[in-house]
Amino acid sequence: MPPFSHTMTTDPSPSYELTTSTRYDLQLLGLGWNTAVNDDIPSAYMLLPYHLARLREAAQQHGWTKCLAVLNEEALEAVCDTAVESAIKLYPGKPFRVRITLSHDGQLLATAFPIDPFPTTDPLKPEDGSMHLVHLDTIPTQPSIFTSTKTTHREHYDSARARANLQPLATPEGRSIDVILYTPAGHLSETSIRNLALKRNNQWWTPNARSAGCLPGIMRRVLLEQGYWTEVGEGDLHKDHLVDGEIVMTANAVEGCRLARVIIHNHPST
Repeated sequence: MPPFSHTMTTDPSPSYELTTSTRYDLQLLGLGWNTAVNDDIPSAYMLLPYHLARLREAAQQHGWTKCLAVLNEEALEAVCDTAVESAIKLYPGKPFRVRITLSHDGQLLATAFPIDPFPTTDPLKPEDGSMHLVHLDTIPTQPSIFTSTKTTHREHYDSARARANLQPLATPEGRSIDVILYTPAGHLSETSIRNLALKRNNQWWTPNARSAGCLPGIMRRVLLEQGYWTEVGEGDLHKDHLVDGEIVMTANAVEGCRLARVIIHNHPST
């Protein structure tokens, strides 16, 4: 039996949307792992085929089957191109975070926001200069379909961030500090906007997506495929395994990988 429910959505007009965020950056044109995912065609979008797969899988899990008809490579690239072309007029030469949303009735939209350049030449290989801070949450988060799929329903993440007194994600300060979530059984899952890995025996280990109920993120998928990360067995990463001050790795499909220092005893809310 799965550790949590993947119950399909029955509300004919749900108040949330499915979402995913990619990166548009000319630096990606020279990165082989990004080209390989895109049928060996260089792309300035980070892992766009995996974003399409994420949206299609989430639509099926939420029971939004009519959306599958509009979810294809051409449609996704077209909405992203439109958003980026508009943003480039205002911010020429900048990389962009491209936020994609899909409504229950099949409306696919994208918006582009300027972001900072990668701090390293290869975003799969973080350096100390890109380090940020992560607090351990003080209350567990119950796994659900909203933790295992990416949607605009983020109350559980917002609550965790509020307990850590973090700034809004729209601010640079808000994205430089994060919070680590864990299940009622104490199993580590993810942060509020990133997947997570701990270094043990000279290997980076990431929580088991099934038992932790965390988002099986797109950059996480690449890191597993490339052998940089290894997924643990069910429940093998417990919050009590974290050490205050230790260095962990976080990752998402906009930033790539970053190192982070864990804060436990100096949690802002305590």
